[in-house]
Amino acid sequence: MEEEESGREWNGAVPRFAERDDRDEMDGETENDIQYYDSKADSDVVRAVNVSNWRTLLIVKGAKGTAALRHPRDPCRPEKRWSLENCVCILHNLTYQLETEMPSLFTKINALASHARNRSSSSDAGPIGCFSSQSQKLQQESGFDYPVMEDNNPKGTSWLFHSKALQMYLNLLSSSERDATLEASCGALQNLTANDGIVSNVLSHTIVQKLNGLKYISPLLQSPNAALQNSAIALLGNLSRSNRTNKTMARQTLPQLVGFLNSGLAKSDSSPEYDSTMATALHSAHSMMKADPDMIKGLLNNGLINSLNNLSLNQIGLPKSSTAAGVLLHSLWSEKNIQSFLKKQGMNKKSFVNDITSAAFKSLHVVD
Repeated sequence: MEEEESGREWNGAVPRFAERDDRDEMDGETENDIQYYDSKADSDVVRAVNVSNWRTLLIVKGAKGTAALRHPRDPCRPEKRWSLENCVCILHNLTYQLETEMPSLFTKINALASHARNRSSSSDAGPIGCFSSQSQKLQQESGFDYPVMEDNNPKGTSWLFHSKALQMYLNLLSSSERDATLEASCGALQNLTANDGIVSNVLSHTIVQKLNGLKYISPLLQSPNAALQNSAIALLGNLSRSNRTNKTMARQTLPQLVGFLNSGLAKSDSSPEYDSTMATALHSAHSMMKADPDMIKGLLNNGLINSLNNLSLNQIGLPKSSTAAGVLLHSLWSEKNIQSFLKKQGMNKKSFVNDITSAAFKSLHVVD
């Protein structure tokens, strides 16, 4: 089966984050060492930090040093908390459109991916036939373990997407109690996986498979902070683009994602942000369902299906999420294993395959 979902708007890059204005010292480095920028700074000025390798290195080392503190923060030393928040917000800023603006940083990843594809292509030299597109997709995602091949001692801007930095963001998601730090950490991961291509696939695989990042990300779906929830959904949307991650995501994240959908579908919200977030969540659920159909069966019930049907009808108020709901419904019935389960639950075909869901399915160019 081949899927081409051109309607999925998962660019996901997060605009620069406003750092705090506190100018205290951070673990021995002064504000002149760390180089603060306010939210009004010009893009070229902020990006200049990337060119200044030693400054970026200090920023990351400072964040790592503070993040390593596992005990409750000393109330007499609040500057450490603010320093960490400042630090992660700066890193969040620096990752924004990093691949687009500094493609030379990712030369090694692209070269290794090209080598892996060529090796896979030469070993699969037999006839491809009617499965050619699918085989090309698999070749595009031919895997290699980048953390094994990356530099153990990264310098300057290479820190920004190194597995050690990715692990730092994940650790902060489980240890920080401050919303701004959590949002910046999740946003940095979202930025680094925003582009749909080789770099995003490699970093997504690192986050999901090598760093076991879902155990840090999935709990954010139950956060009372709506902005953090939205950022987590966008990150999961980015991660779920890769076939290499979807089966693991289905097993580790699908229950929490369906829980998020159940809560979201109960809301009477018609804002563009809600529409976009729900669409991303639905597309992610669809990708995970296709990777492991058995995982979703125990999460389906009449209430969820009825809510998805109601959403699919709201094409004017919620154009993105209504289409995504229609695609998910149609796809559920298209999976024979799931269809058999749904029939046993007393559900009928019209709830899944009708004029609305069929039009949505065709609009996203999903071909069985």
